[in-house]
Amino acid sequence: MANTRRRRRRRRRRSGAGRRAAVIACCAAVLAGAGFLLIRDRQEGEVILSESGSISAEAESLAEGNDKYQLRLDGIEKMDQGDYTGAILDFEAAILASKGRVGEFETDVLKYRAEAEYLLEDYAAAAHTYQILTQLDGESAEYRYREALSLARAGDAQGSLSAYEQGVVLEEKEESLSIGRSDVLAVVGKALTDAGLSQEADRIYQEAIQDGSAGPAVFNRMGMGFMETEQYEQALECFEQAIAAGNGSVGNDSSDGENSGDKGGSDGESSGNENSSSENSGSGDETQALKQAAFNRAAALEYLGRYEEALTAFREYTAAYGTDEAAQKEITFLETR
Repeated sequence: MANTRRRRRRRRRRSGAGRRAAVIACCAAVLAGAGFLLIRDRQEGEVILSESGSISAEAESLAEGNDKYQLRLDGIEKMDQGDYTGAILDFEAAILASKGRVGEFETDVLKYRAEAEYLLEDYAAAAHTYQILTQLDGESAEYRYREALSLARAGDAQGSLSAYEQGVVLEEKEESLSIGRSDVLAVVGKALTDAGLSQEADRIYQEAIQDGSAGPAVFNRMGMGFMETEQYEQALECFEQAIAAGNGSVGNDSSDGENSGDKGGSDGESSGNENSSSENSGSGDETQALKQAAFNRAAALEYLGRYEEALTAFREYTAAYGTDEAAQKEITFLETR
């Protein structure tokens, strides 16, 4: 009986320790032959930092005899030069060189690694790294929004929506975010629409409009949806709202991207990496969306048979953003009517 009591007391002590709030006590290990870099958390279990055997094997070799701070600087320099693969290798080596310690330095390196993965367009890897950061550094709107953005780019619409909605809840409790709801909303919405989840996309758009979080990219995407169903009056209203959300007139943004649309409209999704520095957000889509909304507004006017207004709108577009083939084609057509 006494032995039974002692065993029960031991079990209670162990289970109580597992409930402590997460101040992370970790040690790093590399699984032999697998190239997995793990963080072992005494309370949360194992967190996989890297699943790329080839890169981690190289990183392990690079970490030997090299200073972790210099490896971090080397990675940042490679990012500036556009060598994102090399940067990721340096960042993984810097984490390995920490020999199990996980603190502010390692968290900072993981943020850079996530950015490099995103810029390399390895969006699934970037999302995974942001999930790791959430586990190690705690819940934050920034991590969830960046995870949502990465998952949306990776084509995981449901995962993107889940991370986005967690970010919305967290944002209400935080201040001074480097990325916010409006930066990722249109990208998540487009991923949902592309996955056939238009109702979910419409829901998050309407929620954002109601609380004032919708920017140009959201209104542009909504307008494109109306264009696809030939509801041109509603589309025109959305494109005008997009322009109004971007300081109210055509040409007030600093976009230098190419217009990817024809008279059918342009969808707000830029083709390149619009991110720089440590800001792998969707804010470049907002800038590009202003240009696209201006083109799409002119196209909607043309579909409505308001040809003089459409001609004026296309001329305003080219005056603000420069002549492109699609706009010039419409101007030539409208001038001969």
